Amino acid sequence: MFLGTGEAYVSKKKLPGRLKWAEKTHRREYPNDWVVDIRQDVTDADYAMDYTECGICKLCRDEGVPDLAKYLCKLDYVLADLMGLALTRTTTIAEGGTCCDFRYNLR
Repeated sequence: MFLGTGEAYVSKKKLPGRLKWAEKTHRREYPNDWVVDIRQDVTDADYAMDYTECGICKLCRDEGVPDLAKYLCKLDYVLADLMGLALTRTTTIAEGGTCCDFRYNLR
């Protein structure tokens, strides 16, 4: 499986498509989907986004295993590392936060 490079992931060229995608998530077309805000105001990250609704949390809740979600969240760090990125996150929905704040920086 090829994940791509960190440089490609944080590329500013992807911003228009990501903004369009984020706007679409706010329509909530699918009940167990994510809702995301792309954070252009964050200056200490190469790419920043906040998930305000989490599809994994919704699925785990529906399946009766809500605690599983916080362990699945740890995979985000593994994927970031594989792409050569540092991920910083201060809160997750799975751990009771109001959002999952993703802040990616190239290493």
